[in-house]
Amino acid sequence: MSFNKPLMILIIFADQYVLRWLESLQREIEEPDLWESLGKYQTPLGAGVAPDTENSPFSAAEAKRLTEDLSKIREYLKSEFEGVWISI
Repeated sequence: MSFNKPLMILIIFADQYVLRWLESLQREIEEPDLWESLGKYQTPLGAGVAPDTENSPFSAAEAKRLTEDLSKIREYLKSEFEGVWISI
């Protein structure tokens, strides 16, 4: 009986990837469902958005400040987690 060596190597590597995938899948399945647990929490009475709250676009000054603040946060995260993040 002869074996196709490249095919056998492929099967061995595939088995390793499938096992890793199955282990990851098992971890995911065994974790509690956070979306389901969200239903346990209720918004306190009176909490929420006031009815007279506007839903208008940001002003130019607000947009500028948000952009600057987000840039500061991005730079902080880059410096704190250098080498951990793929890209920001």
